[in-house]
Amino acid sequence: RLTTTPAEVGTFEYVPVYRSVCRGERIHQGIYRVSSRRERMGELLREDDFTGLQRQEAMRAERETLEHAIQYLLDRRTSTRCMLMVAVHISTLRGPRSQGRLSVVLRAAQLRAKRRLLMEVVDYGGDDNTIATRRAIEELRVHSHAVFIRLSAKALNSLEKMVSECKQLGVHAVGLDVSQFDGRVAERVHVLERAYAIAEQYSIPFYLDGIDSIPVLAKAIARGVSYVCAPALRPAQQVPHDAELATLDDLYSAI
Repeated sequence: RLTTTPAEVGTFEYVPVYRSVCRGERIHQGIYRVSSRRERMGELLREDDFTGLQRQEAMRAERETLEHAIQYLLDRRTSTRCMLMVAVHISTLRGPRSQGRLSVVLRAAQLRAKRRLLMEVVDYGGDDNTIATRRAIEELRVHSHAVFIRLSAKALNSLEKMVSECKQLGVHAVGLDVSQFDGRVAERVHVLERAYAIAEQYSIPFYLDGIDSIPVLAKAIARGVSYVCAPALRPAQQVPHDAELATLDDLYSAI
């Protein structure tokens, strides 16, 4: 069952994700990644040394965020026409129990919410192409508008293999979080160009997350990256806004 207890004001925030068409000729605003302040999604999902109790708490927070996104999309009092993205760590999909609990929430959602719900699988790596995770990702696809897969940093060692797997899984887009790569802008741009070239080879949209500088943002859009998220430049908002068209000037002027 969905949780019916309303979330406290300010519990959730919305990070803009922009869709770029024709190398920035058209920028679409209206996708927001939902995150819980309590959860601290960005830090939480990258921890490798969680205890069992901490991992359970992280998975519970994911479900709460998903429930909130579904409720928001169904609430007729919010006239906002946007799409909401919910991140789910790959470890949630590996476990039958945690994946099953997530499925209960998704299956209970009305179609009206699913049409504007995006699911993002975080930290997909080289050992995750199993029957269980393939079935779990397929269920995400069935009960949402589209699925994005954000590859782990280790995926760079076998990037073409990872992108090929994502294509076979039928996901909408594959991407990377460049904030996890230390180094200068030039090094991040090199990672971006290599990953984009492989995604283009397999005809799958590519997205870049964790952008923290205008040069990387400009290079990503000019290269043809389909989706960009720059939390350091465009921080989380208290409420999502209507979908609309924008220009590069509009995007840069707000930075």
